[in-house]
Amino acid sequence: MSETPTTAFRTEFTDVSDRYFDRLADCAESVRPGVEYYGRDEAAFCGELERARRLESDCDDLLDTIRTTVGQSMGPNFTRVYFQPGGVLELFACADETANHVETFFGELAAMEPTLSAATTADFARMGDLVVEAVGALAAAIGDLFAGPAHRTVDAVHDARATVADLESRCDTVRQKLVSEAFATDDTAAALVVRELALWLDRAMDAVEDAAEQAVYLDSTAVATSETAGPD
Repeated sequence: MSETPTTAFRTEFTDVSDRYFDRLADCAESVRPGVEYYGRDEAAFCGELERARRLESDCDDLLDTIRTTVGQSMGPNFTRVYFQPGGVLELFACADETANHVETFFGELAAMEPTLSAATTADFARMGDLVVEAVGALAAAIGDLFAGPAHRTVDAVHDARATVADLESRCDTVRQKLVSEAFATDDTAAALVVRELALWLDRAMDAVEDAAEQAVYLDSTAVATSETAGPD
């Protein structure tokens, strides 16, 4: 039995979506080794900096592929993507800000060359870990959102949004602790640098949360004329 247009498109879209979120997670994962190498192993730090830049560029390329797939080459089918193309592209645009902010964090760290305490390094690494967890939860939600009706889990997208919101709150707590300690122990100029760096990782997490909110919006506004009414 040959593939239907719906099945063929879902396979194509899922492949590029999975590759996108793999690269996004890899980009976020570069934060921990990057900050741990910073000030200790210049060559290794520069390697992580270049890795983050390359992965951010990979995300941009895959985002372009997604935009082409959704906006230009998509034929009629019964997927959510076909009936909600603008909202789908907005979701990926939100997610892509995560990679942009991680790359900026590295660029600012390299440019400003602050002296980081062990505690500050550990807090930056922890913020990066939380972003990685959030990207993983978002990727799972996206996989469920765009799966065929028979393969979806009830409330999976809403549960993922709740998970991301919890991780974002924990990231805020780490950021607030980090910044508070910087102003308590460093001179003002050094503390302001730490705060600026922390804000870039905070923005990376916020971007994941924005994408998760968009996923919930798509899930909540899916129309009956989409896959719910068509063949799997």
